[in-house]
Amino acid sequence: MNKVNVSVTELASYISRRGNLAGGSYGSVSGAEGTRLHQKIFSDLKKAYGDIVITEESLYYDYISASGLTISVNGRFDAMLMKPGKPPMIFEIKSFNSTKESFDALVRPEHVTQLKLYGAMYLLTNSDVLDVSLTLRYVSITSFDSFENTYEMSYEEALKYWEEILGEYAAFAKTLLDYQNSLLDSATQIKFPFDSIRPGQKEFMKKALLALNSGEAFFVEAPTGIGKTVSVLYPAIKGLVKNRYDQIFYLTAKEATRGVAEATLNAMRKSGLIIRSITLRSKEKMCPFGPDCDAKFCPLAKDYYGKLKDALEESLALDEITPEKITDIALRHNICPHEFLIDTMEYCTVIIGDYNHVFNQRVTLVSKEPGNQRIAVLVDEAHNMIDRGRDMFSASISLSLVDSMIKDFKGRNTKVETLLQQL
Repeated sequence: MNKVNVSVTELASYISRRGNLAGGSYGSVSGAEGTRLHQKIFSDLKKAYGDIVITEESLYYDYISASGLTISVNGRFDAMLMKPGKPPMIFEIKSFNSTKESFDALVRPEHVTQLKLYGAMYLLTNSDVLDVSLTLRYVSITSFDSFENTYEMSYEEALKYWEEILGEYAAFAKTLLDYQNSLLDSATQIKFPFDSIRPGQKEFMKKALLALNSGEAFFVEAPTGIGKTVSVLYPAIKGLVKNRYDQIFYLTAKEATRGVAEATLNAMRKSGLIIRSITLRSKEKMCPFGPDCDAKFCPLAKDYYGKLKDALEESLALDEITPEKITDIALRHNICPHEFLIDTMEYCTVIIGDYNHVFNQRVTLVSKEPGNQRIAVLVDEAHNMIDRGRDMFSASISLSLVDSMIKDFKGRNTKVETLLQQL
């Protein structure tokens, strides 16, 4: 294989992201809030312009390097306005949670790169279009105030920009491709990592592989000692060759049981498997400054993205990536260990973590956008999901906290005070 797939968002982030970890303006906007805001803006545009508005259009375009490497770029712009007699206008919309920011304070280099990549891809895939107008719009989810800037791009500028951005990304893409080819070659050739197959394991693995290839759910009840971990991990790794998923999440209820999955992967490595895995850990347990750490003031958040590439070069040289190894690399580069763990995870094939990392909608690491992430999910001791699921989707509030809030708002905001008293 001599092809690497990358999204516009990933490409723009790798090339242009700079500065500190996100502060309140972006970090406090949930995915659901951002989606609702986008839908409102789309609705307003269609009411104002009718059928000449196109929303959420997908784009695909390939770059071929001098060495013959193909980088296939895919993305989906937010909206496009097709006014007769005028260049198409592509919109990229970003939401923020503040009413006091100016455009200059909001704009990020990776957002501009993302928008310009959409413009370049549109021009390069539509030979009859000579130029486009590109609008980057920031909209407050609290006041709906908007700030925007518009750029113009010709076909010649698009071609030059495309070559510059993809030329810069090509070296990193080659490292990703080399790993992927080694992974698939070794996954094809690897044999069962233990001397013998226990009774029931062969049938177990056949059905697991069938479920993984078909995308169906597969529940197994089996006695202790049959070797359930290897019976799901081995076929899951074999299944990577079928190209139906790119990452495998192995989820457990307790941190202590993740060691079994780590040991199983190491047994397969001894049998010739080349695979990058990572074990996740909560922010509270990884942060050197404890649970009250604030990204606005944390020294490990300062210029995080400026230091990230060098740190990634170290972490991606490892096969088995643990929280301890991540912390060691992060602190040497003076960056946040937990954020670095999550950024490294994007380039790992097996992710060992907690149920929350996939199923808890507040902290999930799985993209909610369809088609953005192709994953297989293996759940250890799935009977624990019943109680954990109740915890994830249940809410509670302390009466003492409500009483305290009533006192805080008394005489300051009558509406909020009344609503609190109704609880």
